[in-house]
Amino acid sequence: YDIKQRDRTFHGALLDAEILADVYLAMTGGQVTLDINNDENQSNENIRHRQFKQQFSIPVVSASQSETAAHEAWLKQFAEKNANPPIWATVFN
Repeated sequence: YDIKQRDRTFHGALLDAEILADVYLAMTGGQVTLDINNDENQSNENIRHRQFKQQFSIPVVSASQSETAAHEAWLKQFAEKNANPPIWATVFN
């Protein structure tokens, strides 16, 4: 990937993040920096467009009536124990 060698005497999270960013940019192609203020006009010739040739069928698995009832009972028990229902229960109802 032509990632530049770096001084490996200091090895920490910031250095790891910089190296991983370079690898990501090299693997994805097109965008060569994370600099959003880059004023250079870069051509679109290097941008690769990927097309998926195969469509995937993703199965939808729904909860059974007994699973739904058990979940509702758990939500009710949670609300009674904590004096408030879970946040997601108020959002999705």
